[in-house]
Amino acid sequence: MQDKVAIVKCASYSPSELYDSIKRAISLSLSKEGGNNSATMFKGKTVLLKPNILSGAAPEKAVTTHPEFVKQCIICIKEMGAEKVIAGDSPGYQSSDYAGRKSGIMKAVTEAGGEWEDFSDNIEVKNPEGLLVKSFNLASVVKKADIIVSLPKMKTHQLLYYTGGMKNLFGMVPGLQKSAFHLRFQERELFAKMVVDLNIALKPAFTIMDAVTAMEGPGPGSGDPRHVGVVLASNNILALDIAAVTIMGYNPEEIPTITEALESKEWFKEVSSFDVVGEKIEDVKIDDFKKIKILNDITMFRSRMPSILYKVLRKAVVKKPVINHKKCVKCDNCIEICPAKIISYLHKKIIIDYKKCITCYCCHEVCPVKAIDIK
Repeated sequence: MQDKVAIVKCASYSPSELYDSIKRAISLSLSKEGGNNSATMFKGKTVLLKPNILSGAAPEKAVTTHPEFVKQCIICIKEMGAEKVIAGDSPGYQSSDYAGRKSGIMKAVTEAGGEWEDFSDNIEVKNPEGLLVKSFNLASVVKKADIIVSLPKMKTHQLLYYTGGMKNLFGMVPGLQKSAFHLRFQERELFAKMVVDLNIALKPAFTIMDAVTAMEGPGPGSGDPRHVGVVLASNNILALDIAAVTIMGYNPEEIPTITEALESKEWFKEVSSFDVVGEKIEDVKIDDFKKIKILNDITMFRSRMPSILYKVLRKAVVKKPVINHKKCVKCDNCIEICPAKIISYLHKKIIIDYKKCITCYCCHEVCPVKAIDIK
């Protein structure tokens, strides 16, 4: 029997509606002929939840997984027999506790009977099955968990076009240690392959996506809220990501993390290798969802020309971050997070050294006033 992705309508973040939708989505995705094994998925387990807490943004901005969504997930999982539920994240430039408090997610976790965890400490996790990365330094909390559950927000993403279940787990890398991966894997396809390796190492057992209100446009931090009105759930993280991007109007095989995951054969080989239960994708698909434009793949030229010429070509065609000085409030977030350390001040204005820019778009992600455009 194929894995299932459940799609359940949920019009608002009211606690009762969220509870009913999340519980139904979990049950539908785990149902099997002759019974339902949702009661055994979490029973007696220590469950680690990883919501998307890009920053301490207010819930209505759709930057993070909604606090009430996290709360109701914990309530449902505890009712299904979990012995302990731990939750947390590691934002790229803010501390875990600060972002947790400001976003309201820390309070939601504790109110639901979960335990908030700071992701600052790290341990080495071996990954012998990885294609590129054979070990990761990850938040030490992974060793406390029996199973890991990704709680992503449906959002666009400048580098990978889409951020969902798989990309959400990059937050298991503590703080600014993420910068090393951006420096090491500067091309979109290589970074996506690293994200897939991370998922192979973590082996997430389940994913529940907040797509009640998604983010469209220049995500993952500067886009606009877009009501979608659904909750997605699956024990197969790749299947859920494929369903989610299809709802957004993407071709799944154009999303780097999905193509790399399919090539890895860790989950399955074909885009259609799962069943959809609950709502049909075509009935909830957003035809005018504002997506990140898919760029032409130039990696095919890497082996066909000298490396120096390839680098020149790549710099010529890849979009770059551009500072809008009228909007800039000089918060210095972009300077702090830049992996290549090529953002600085000149004549009291933020400038970018484009000769050294690795186009990771981290600066764009963390700008609190949308003062960095990708052009």
